[in-house]
Amino acid sequence: MLARLKNAPVPVPVRAAVAAVLSLLFVFALYEGFLRPTDYQVRVSDSMYDLCVAELSDGERKGLPFSFVRDGDFSSRQGALFGPRVVTAAALRTEECFSLVPPVISQGERLWALSSVPFLPSVPADFTDERVRKNPLLSPELSLSLSDAGGMPEGNRALPVDGVYAGSDGYPLNLTRYAVRSIFVPAIEKPLDDWIEAALKKN
Repeated sequence: MLARLKNAPVPVPVRAAVAAVLSLLFVFALYEGFLRPTDYQVRVSDSMYDLCVAELSDGERKGLPFSFVRDGDFSSRQGALFGPRVVTAAALRTEECFSLVPPVISQGERLWALSSVPFLPSVPADFTDERVRKNPLLSPELSLSLSDAGGMPEGNRALPVDGVYAGSDGYPLNLTRYAVRSIFVPAIEKPLDDWIEAALKKN
C-alpha cells in the first residue's frame, strides 16, 4: 500500500499549486532582499523637531537620504508589507547639563551646543531689612537661591562659585543645552551631521 502511494503520480493541479507557491516565495524573497527600498528614519524629540524639522519644505525633505519622524508619531509610522522597509537609523534629541558636570558621550553620539545660561547662587543683600542684618553669611538661617539672572529674587546679590563669577571663563554653573545625535546606521552619519550643522546655523 505504501509502495503504491509512493509511486503514485502527483496530480497536475497539485503540482501547479506547489509551483505557484514556490514562485511567489521566490519573488517575495527577491523583492525583500534586493528590490524593496529602505526608509532610513531619524527619530526626533519634540523640541528638536520644532527647532529644525517642522519648517522643512517637501522639496528639502525629498533631497535627503533619510526621513524624519517625531518621537510621538513613531508608533504610527511602521512600514507596510509591500512599502519601504523602515529602519530606525538615528535619533536626535536635546539634553541639558551644567558645565560643572560635563555631558557623557556614548559610542555613536555627537553633541552640538545650542545655548548656555549662567545660573547664579544669590543671598539677600537688602541691608535695610533687619533680618538680613542679623543673618551673616554662615548663618544656618541664611536663604540661598539659585536662578538665572532674570529670576534672581529682588534685593539679592550673586555669589561667586569657587571664586569665579558668572560671565568669567571657567564658571561652573552654566546650564548648556545640547543637540545630541545618536547614530545606528553608519551609512547616513555624514549626510545627517552635515544637515544638522546647516540646520543649526539657520536657527
